Amino acid sequence: MVRSKLPVSQENALLGKSPIPRDALEAGWAFLDHLPFPIIEIMEDYSVGRANRASTDFYGAPKGKCYELSHARDVPCDQAGEACPKSAATEKCSHVAVRHAHATTDGVQMFLVSAYPLEHGGILEFHLPIEETLARDGLTGLYTRDFFDQLLGRQRALLARMNLEYSIVMMDIDNFKRINDEYGHPVGDLVLREFGALLRSERRDGDSIGRYGGEEFCVFMPGADSNGAKAYVARLQAAIRALRVDSDTDTIDPTASFGVWSGAATIVAADAIKAADEALYEAKRAGRDCIRIAAEPRQA
Repeated sequence: MVRSKLPVSQENALLGKSPIPRDALEAGWAFLDHLPFPIIEIMEDYSVGRANRASTDFYGAPKGKCYELSHARDVPCDQAGEACPKSAATEKCSHVAVRHAHATTDGVQMFLVSAYPLEHGGILEFHLPIEETLARDGLTGLYTRDFFDQLLGRQRALLARMNLEYSIVMMDIDNFKRINDEYGHPVGDLVLREFGALLRSERRDGDSIGRYGGEEFCVFMPGADSNGAKAYVARLQAAIRALRVDSDTDTIDPTASFGVWSGAATIVAADAIKAADEALYEAKRAGRDCIRIAAEPRQA
């Protein structure tokens, strides 16, 4: 077995098992500054220390707190219900890695964030871009729920700063269990693929769509008021009613139920989704293949 010739302390630092020595960071910064992905030094108070050139390309000038730079948020991730790599790496005093959606100069992008504690406090973060296909559901081609939730949170925060509205549409394929039971799961998968393709083709520019459950989907419509959301859902409902899914033995005509919420971006995403989801269940109780509008949730 080949053994490392590095001192144990340096070897452990490279493996993320102990803090990176400050002198090692100083010696290596010239190299880190030229790497093609963001690398950011974050101080104990969450302020941004050094940031390499790629960080400026991705996020703009390095200033303020780390969560302001890459998340467009006013509080750290763990105070907003997400995993915080800085807090976790500091608490464990070792390397941690989490998947995060960040607000970049080109929009929201998915990263694998590797966080390493630094000697005498603070952390060093490596933001490794994740290929977008890994943020998408393999069956429908829509965003996974994890990525969609983070994307929604980032963009809602930006909308709130600009005093804009947004809308949420929750939808569910009607009687999907019966489709699986009567035709089998391969046909059910075919329906999901066709449904996902239709949602992608009917998507407005700027909207994001996620597969929220087995046959449940969510559309985030930044800047859309209630009239815009209602017009979109009416058009989408007509397109779904016209959809024909041909299996080996039959043709399936799926329908969907919808819940729609619209309001100010000061309403947090979780409350907006809950309101739209409750409206969706009203639509299902009303006989399915219909649209229900949610009441405005109470602001905090």
